Amino acid sequence: MSEFDNQLVLIADDDDSVLDLIRHYLINANLRVVTARDGQDALTKVKRYQPDMIICDVMMPVMNGYELCAEIHRLPVGHHIPIVFVTALNQEQDKIKAIQCGAVDYLVKPFSKDDLITTIRVQLKTKQLWRELQQADQHRSRQPSHSEFQGFCAFLARHYEHNDALLKILPDVKPEQLYAGAEQVAIPSSEVAESMAEFLKLSYVPYIDPHTVTLGTLPKLFCQKNNIIELESATDERLFVMSNPFIWEIRDLLDRIIGKRYHYRMLITEPENIRTFFAVAGHTHDDQHRKNKVIFINNDGQTMDVDAEIHPIQHLGDMLLRRAITARASDIHIEPKESTVLIRFRIDGDLHDVFSIKNETGDRLVSRFKAITGMNIAEKRRPQD
Repeated sequence: MSEFDNQLVLIADDDDSVLDLIRHYLINANLRVVTARDGQDALTKVKRYQPDMIICDVMMPVMNGYELCAEIHRLPVGHHIPIVFVTALNQEQDKIKAIQCGAVDYLVKPFSKDDLITTIRVQLKTKQLWRELQQADQHRSRQPSHSEFQGFCAFLARHYEHNDALLKILPDVKPEQLYAGAEQVAIPSSEVAESMAEFLKLSYVPYIDPHTVTLGTLPKLFCQKNNIIELESATDERLFVMSNPFIWEIRDLLDRIIGKRYHYRMLITEPENIRTFFAVAGHTHDDQHRKNKVIFINNDGQTMDVDAEIHPIQHLGDMLLRRAITARASDIHIEPKESTVLIRFRIDGDLHDVFSIKNETGDRLVSRFKAITGMNIAEKRRPQD
């Protein structure tokens, strides 16, 4: 017997053969099952049955999986129901959309029975752990130490010793007010985040590449509320990028959820970077697809559709231009390497590495800049060296 026996799982898929196969796997794993054949039917049954977990396809009639996921997270009970996509869509961009909508995992068809059941049990375990922690928090009386935050405020005061407006508000500012307070005295959020990273000796992340975000550990609502997100790691170490490490409750939860099972490392970024990643979740898949479509005419006169990725890529392009202006860079270099694309600024004649992004993100960024400068997709320019 398992502690997760008799949990109720909703399966949503318009393919009867897939629906029957998943139902067979789950019943044999001692799970209860309710099924739906389109997104609207699934939403109705979520409201009626309040399942413990949802397994759904992406491409369904009436309401697709992305839309269903967004609608479920608008329900009072929806934030606590883990959603796993099981779909034939296997592009990296499909996985990114799943994360942005709040899915906890993403399995590509064909999948194995073992992978499916393992995923379900892992996510039910994570859900149970979050529930236990939330219940325990209601009875906690421990208060955080403010010495670390006070030390950071002193660090800021030294760094901005000529900013009288900042020096005036620092004695009374609270951790959750830090970014808003800095904005009021004309200090960009990127500088606040970089200062936090320097003070705490952590790495600063100037941009969150959507292709590096990973699934399943932290609920979407928690991530959005607290500006925190998990990134892929090349090692067993877990990576969490957050905007404010001085909010003690977040670090305490990470210690209790992650720290007992894994070694993890914190990274710092400004709040806008995390908000931008989740911004597309409010749009339907079809609407987003239409908004992101840019048409180019190549040198042969043929039209080409290019997904300009309006939200994250526009944010990346805008952020890159702002940072280049702030750094007084004369030009920006987008240089493809073997496995990544390196972003570099030329400052006073010298090239400086800024950050790296994945190749697919680099391609989209170049397409974005070509679109706004009136170049066609096949056009190339030599560096002005």
